[in-house]
Amino acid sequence: MPTAAISKRMKYRTERIRSHLQFPEVTLESYTKTKQLEAFGRIRDRKRVYLDTKYWLLLRDVTLGRRNDPPILALLEVLRAGVQKGTIFCPICEGTLSEIASQLDDTTRHATATLVDELSLGVGLLEHDMRSNTELACLLHSDLPDERMHHCDQLVWTSTTFALGYVFPQNDSFDPKTMLCIQKAFSDYLWDLPLAKLLDAHPRKPMPGTGFASLANRLNSENASHQSELTSFNETFEIESHGTIDLMLPIAREIMRSRYRQVGRESEPVEAELSAIEVELRKLLIAVLNSPQATSRLPTMHVNTSIHAFLRWNKGQKWEANHFTDLRHAAAALGYCDAFFTERSLAGWLCHGELQLDRKYSCVVVHKVTDALRVISL
Repeated sequence: MPTAAISKRMKYRTERIRSHLQFPEVTLESYTKTKQLEAFGRIRDRKRVYLDTKYWLLLRDVTLGRRNDPPILALLEVLRAGVQKGTIFCPICEGTLSEIASQLDDTTRHATATLVDELSLGVGLLEHDMRSNTELACLLHSDLPDERMHHCDQLVWTSTTFALGYVFPQNDSFDPKTMLCIQKAFSDYLWDLPLAKLLDAHPRKPMPGTGFASLANRLNSENASHQSELTSFNETFEIESHGTIDLMLPIAREIMRSRYRQVGRESEPVEAELSAIEVELRKLLIAVLNSPQATSRLPTMHVNTSIHAFLRWNKGQKWEANHFTDLRHAAAALGYCDAFFTERSLAGWLCHGELQLDRKYSCVVVHKVTDALRVISL
């Protein structure tokens, strides 16, 4: 890198640290939330079109001159025009970023990331688990005064460079005040960094194993053992909802513990109080997840539970490792987007008579390029 560019970058970082030193009372959590709200403001009035990796690769090949199919050419043209006019944007989630980062060819990976930078406006959705936790917190804080609350839809957006989650530098050589300023300045730098630049600096190697293959085998074995006990899809969903909520209870418990601190209670709640609260929380969350409110209050959990129930109820249908990535794409798209362009098999599941998640979430789900073109041309 030229000396002038390095000098300019160092000057920018120094200025950002100095700027943050003036506001030491602003926590990293609060500052990150401010950045998320800014991201929401950029896309608030745009139609949200979620592309799974298949579509990103098709469109990328157009930009590289490797495809010239008229429908795909037209789709890219309409998407680009919509982004430029301020009517459309195409967010990504951690599944997309992981799959793009796994590409070993420099040319195709850079081209894919560059296209994401263009069509996403640098905005993506929070990582799956963090998004689910955010939805849970919004639900459990929904009784707070309006001036202290934000709608969940405002808090699930982030920079595409943080789509895999938030990681900040930590060095005990600095005093806490200085370290906080460095962390916020680091956030500023990464937040505005094009995804293509981030991935260009990332080592070219396959992403580490996810463990999804072993998880798929375990779920298939468990489903086979209990399949004869199931009598309906609704019953299967309710059973799955209990498991989903049990996994979320430790998070819910911590959220409620924080409520004690927010109301100014001098001492932490004792274990007996927390246990009693947990019993009531479990009842509440299971009830919400099994109600029509789930699609607006707990969408990530609801989509996750729905697909688990679908695969468990449909005899002969087995989990495969790639289904877990499909699930994450679906939860991101259905919960927060207006249209989802995906693979034939996943579209078939989501629009299935037992699920009908496209209708429940008012999200158009298609797999054909011609249908995708029709949807965004309306």
